[in-house]
Amino acid sequence: MGPAQIPEGAIPAPLTNVIDEATFAPRLLAMLANIFATTEARSLRRRFGHSITDWRVLSAVARRPGTTAARIAATVLIDKGEVSRSANALARGGYVVSVDGARRSKHLYLTDEGARLHDQMLPVSMRGQRLVEQTLTPDEFRTLTDLLARLIDRAGNGSPWPADSASASAGDASPAEREPG
Repeated sequence: MGPAQIPEGAIPAPLTNVIDEATFAPRLLAMLANIFATTEARSLRRRFGHSITDWRVLSAVARRPGTTAARIAATVLIDKGEVSRSANALARGGYVVSVDGARRSKHLYLTDEGARLHDQMLPVSMRGQRLVEQTLTPDEFRTLTDLLARLIDRAGNGSPWPADSASASAGDASPAEREPG
């Protein structure tokens, strides 16, 4: 069986101005994060019947008792509605309790059962950390975490992205960023 007929108007050759998948850092970071999150999510679901969002909520409450869904959402970068649904499910399961606060906020606290679940789930999450620590030297690990923290700070603190600077050309902006012309 030969190659499929190329329809009229289709471009049969790769474009020349494309991203190099081997060196495009945002793609590589996203791939690594997806590998870790997918592996962790499958294990948490299979072993405990909970989602990765449930784990992130439990973990956030363990670190900061009395935190709110809004604060967790902002810290972990998950939709507030998803965090609230998870917190409600964890409350129904007896893992967290909520206390009414100012302006309809609910402050979350672990129960004894929630603390036990947290301690059982923690090793699953730590597998990714151990993989990184075992793969890199201690100096490489410190360098990696320093660089990631710097990138997160720069990307998340409202600093202008290069395409937003006055020196960027319209060709550098994504179609959604370009002004209609």
